[in-house]
Amino acid sequence: MRRSTMSLKAFGALTMSIALPWLLHCAGPQEEGKEAAPAPQAAGAAPAAAGPLCNTSQPPNLGAVQQAITTTQGGQTQFISDDALLAQAGWCTFINLNWPAQGTSPTMTPNPAMKIGQGIGTTPAVWETWCDSSLVFKADGSAPPPGCSGGGPLSATESSRPMHRLRAVNPNTSEGERVGPHQLKALNLSTTAGQQTTPYQATGFTLPDKNWSQANPSYILYEVRQNPATVGYIVQNKLYSGDLQVAFWQKYSSQPLPPDSQGNPLGFPGTAFEVKPSWYVIPSGQTPPAGMFTAQACTQTDSQGRCTQTVNVGLTGFHLIWKAFPKSSWFWATFEYKGNASLTPILQAAQSYPTGTCPTNDQDSCTGPYIPGSPAPSTVSQGASAANAIYQPMLNGTVFANYNLVGVQVAFTDSNGNPTLLANNHIETDFGAQQVGATKLNPSSSCITCHYRASIGNCTVNPSNQKKNISRLGVAVPNTKPTQGYTGNGQPGWYSANGVNYVGTDFIWTLLEANRPTSCPP
Repeated sequence: MRRSTMSLKAFGALTMSIALPWLLHCAGPQEEGKEAAPAPQAAGAAPAAAGPLCNTSQPPNLGAVQQAITTTQGGQTQFISDDALLAQAGWCTFINLNWPAQGTSPTMTPNPAMKIGQGIGTTPAVWETWCDSSLVFKADGSAPPPGCSGGGPLSATESSRPMHRLRAVNPNTSEGERVGPHQLKALNLSTTAGQQTTPYQATGFTLPDKNWSQANPSYILYEVRQNPATVGYIVQNKLYSGDLQVAFWQKYSSQPLPPDSQGNPLGFPGTAFEVKPSWYVIPSGQTPPAGMFTAQACTQTDSQGRCTQTVNVGLTGFHLIWKAFPKSSWFWATFEYKGNASLTPILQAAQSYPTGTCPTNDQDSCTGPYIPGSPAPSTVSQGASAANAIYQPMLNGTVFANYNLVGVQVAFTDSNGNPTLLANNHIETDFGAQQVGATKLNPSSSCITCHYRASIGNCTVNPSNQKKNISRLGVAVPNTKPTQGYTGNGQPGWYSANGVNYVGTDFIWTLLEANRPTSCPP
C-alpha cells in the first residue's frame, strides 16, 4: 500500500536515545471486500550496505536504522524492499531494545556505559521499562500514570505494581527491591478470567510446554508492553477506556474508516513501539534452559494489583512493531529462542487434549494445530538467515546469541504482488501450521493484513449476561477452525459490516484491552 507522509528530516536527526502490541492477531476465512483492494506498497530502491547496519560496541542508533530502511520520493516516504537490509534492521532494533536501559523509568534510552547482555537480573532492558498494557488500560478505565508516557518516574504505588516492575528480583544485589516481576496474561481477552493468568494466544489456541499434564496444565504465557510514545498517543486521543472508545466511534462513524484512509483521525507517531514476549514457565528447582533470557514473572494478582504468585520464566519469543514513520503500515519483526522445539515438543506433531481437560468450554481452542510451518516467503526467510549469520556471532557470550530472527514484514505484498507472510510459532502457533494429516490448516498469515482490521465499532449488549462490549473486526470466531489466515492487501469493504461502519485504529489491536463500557448510548 503506497502511503504519503511527512518529511523525515526531523526523525532522521534523532540519535540513539530514540527507539520502539498488543498485537492481537486475528484468524478466520478471508473475506471478499466490497471495494477494490488498495494498491500494493511500492518498493523503494535499497541502498547498498557496505557492512553490518549496526554492531554491539554501542547501542544501535534507531534514527540511522530508520533512514536505512526508508526512501522518500516526491514527498512520500516508503519502506525499501530489500529483505536482507530489512532483516538487519530487525536485529539492530532488537539489540537496541534489549540493551540495558538508562534508569528504570519508562524510557527509550539505552545506557551507553553498559554492554548488551550486562545487568540481567539487576538492570532492566529498554523495553522492560515500558508500562505493561494492563497499566495502560486500567480496570477502572482511568488514565494511565503520566510516567507511562515518559512524564517522569512512576510513583511509589505505581512502581510496586507487578505488571510494570521491570526485571527479576535478584536477592544478591542491593537493587533487588527496586526491580520486580513481569505480569503475564492472555492475548485473547475474550477468554481472560479476571486477574488470573490464562494461556490463550490471540486466535484462541493454547501452547502446552513439555511439562504439561492433566495434573499440571503448564503453558507458554504472554506479556505486552508499550513505549512512552505509544502510551502518550493513546492518552492524547482518550482511547484508554471502553467508554471513551465508544465516544470516539460515535464521533467518526458516519463512514467506514480503514487505517490511514481519508478522514481517519488516528495515526501513531514514528517513534511508537509495542513488544509482545512469550514466556516458558521454569518449574521450581529446574535449571533454566541453556542460554535463555530469564526473568521473574507474576502470574496472579489480587484486586489491588499486588502480586500473589510468582514464577521464574524464560523468553521463548519476541514480537516487536515500530511505526518507523508517520502513515506507515509499521515495521514488524519476530524472534524465537533456538531451543523452542525442546520446550514445546508438541510442535512436532498433531496434538489434541484428552477429553475433559480443556480449560474452557470451547473445546476447539484446546485442540492443535501445533506444527511449525514456514509462514515467511523465501526472500524473507533468506534475509533473516543472512542477518542471523551476521548478528548472532556479534552477540556471542550473551543470551541473545541464542535467538533467531524469523523475519521482517513491512508491506502487504512483495514487488511481484505476492502476499508477504510472517508468524511466530510460540505466539501465533496455529498461523505457522501447514497441515495435520489430511486436514489443511492455517497455511499462512500476515501481521499487517490481520492488523489492518484492528478497529472500533458500535457498543453492544450480550443478551445472555448483559455485558457491554465494543464490536471489532477480525476477532476469531469461537468453535471455528479457519483454513486461511488474513493475507494480502487490506480490503476497505471490510469496514462496513452488519450495518456498522468501523473506525480503524492504525493497525493496533491493543486497544481491545480497554475496560468494557459502563453503558451503551442510545
